[in-house]
Amino acid sequence: YYGNGQAGVLSHCERYHMVTKKWETIAPLKGKRCTGVATTYLNRVYMFGGYRGDGRVMTIERYNEVVNVWEIVPLLLLYPIEAEGMIRLSESEIVLLGGKDDFSEQDYVSVYNLEKMTAKMEKNMVSKRILSKAARYQGEIIVVGGNAAMTCEKAKIGEWDWKMFDSYSKYLTNNL
Repeated sequence: YYGNGQAGVLSHCERYHMVTKKWETIAPLKGKRCTGVATTYLNRVYMFGGYRGDGRVMTIERYNEVVNVWEIVPLLLLYPIEAEGMIRLSESEIVLLGGKDDFSEQDYVSVYNLEKMTAKMEKNMVSKRILSKAARYQGEIIVVGGNAAMTCEKAKIGEWDWKMFDSYSKYLTNNL
């Protein structure tokens, strides 16, 4: 449904069954959304943020496989956001990077602890980014792209002192 306005914002969910090797429909999300990010914690899927058609989402939903229902987690995002990057810091902590709120692209960095149900802001990235890619490497978070300049930046986990480094545009040809 991508590109069809409101028709592209869905609550429909499916999962792939590893034994039967088939997709199966599961319970719909509590609220329609697109361009959110998902992760797992304690064998449960968590969905963060997204765009609902008339604004961005602050809720986190968790799938309860036992009763086949999505639940609203009692922890809100610090700001409504979509198209953010996400990376795990530990078993229970994730970091959201950039994204787009109801006004523009952002450089936000926020850490969520799913065990303690806490959230905190960290030092912002140097550049505002949407749909960036992130990786964890030797105690650092590296963020690639998500901006027109195709820049990269990194920060040591816990210190969050972001530093820019080479743009990756010089490594690309017209036919990536």
